[in-house]
Amino acid sequence: MEPGATVARARGARLAGGHMGSARISCVSGCSCAEQVVEAHISERVSQVLHLRHMTVPAGVLEELVARLTGLQQLDLSHCGLAALPTAVAKLSRLTDLHLNYNRLSKLPAGFSALTRLTDLGLSHNPQLRALPPGITRLARLQCLAWSVSFATPQPPPAQLAWLAALNDLALHGTTHFAEWARAQGILWPSNRTMYY
Repeated sequence: MEPGATVARARGARLAGGHMGSARISCVSGCSCAEQVVEAHISERVSQVLHLRHMTVPAGVLEELVARLTGLQQLDLSHCGLAALPTAVAKLSRLTDLHLNYNRLSKLPAGFSALTRLTDLGLSHNPQLRALPPGITRLARLQCLAWSVSFATPQPPPAQLAWLAALNDLALHGTTHFAEWARAQGILWPSNRTMYY
């Protein structure tokens, strides 16, 4: 472990690691889970930055870990096989960057719109996440959004379309009918700031 690396403890879980080192996760609450050692990017300032990309973390352990690290500013849970986001994420009031790409999410937790400091949100490649929550337009500081859409994606309400059109960097993975919906509502859709994949 690097000098100055941090050990974060949550009730029922232990996470230790260094910058671009390995993380050791084990349950210490009496369950029979085997300890896992996985590669992870864990900043020396683990209380502010936590990257768990490509890690499979038991839901209860992840919930407690996120609940304990209330000062997180950056959280990367991409490629973690998540079917649901820990509810504690919605309470991370200092969060500016949240990456949830390549999971199995179908919805975002209640209270997600309370993350008003978010500037960068990655939701791409969550095929069941067909709609954004109604309150997402409260994320007034958001500048970058990546989201996978399809023909099964319902048309967002006009206020949400206007909000999407105002983003500095919008990457829609999938279909391109958002521009047509916006035009039908009289909303200028900025093709120079929107990428389609």
